[in-house]
Amino acid sequence: MLSLIPLLLIALILGTKISFALLVLPLAVFLLTLFALGIGLILATAAVYFADMIPVYEVVLTIWFYATPIIYPIEIVPPNLLWLFRLNPMLYLLQIFRDPLYNGVVSSWEVWAIAAGFAVTAFLAGGLIFTSKSNEYAYRI
Repeated sequence: MLSLIPLLLIALILGTKISFALLVLPLAVFLLTLFALGIGLILATAAVYFADMIPVYEVVLTIWFYATPIIYPIEIVPPNLLWLFRLNPMLYLLQIFRDPLYNGVVSSWEVWAIAAGFAVTAFLAGGLIFTSKSNEYAYRI
């Protein structure tokens, strides 16, 4: 959330057009935080049981980075592979940031609903997995 303040200042200095769509960015940050926390709780639990989980996660994270249209637009993805990209939760979480920042519009409610669904699901799954195994952590570490 704090990083939005320098982003706004840099945008003002560079003369970027500021739109009211930027007001949804705190909600987008909140959804991304929920998603990251859920994934982090799942990984923390897995790392207790499997010592090699962290190096594996680094490789998976690199693959996930390139499988998500972060450094390239989704429009260059071949149409026959688009269904595969739509399974990636980061596509929707990224879209709710891109639309206000690049296009000056708020993403459609469908994109927000899918992003919120992935975020809440990851958070709930992470919380349930982490708390269900919490009694065993002291014995495994």
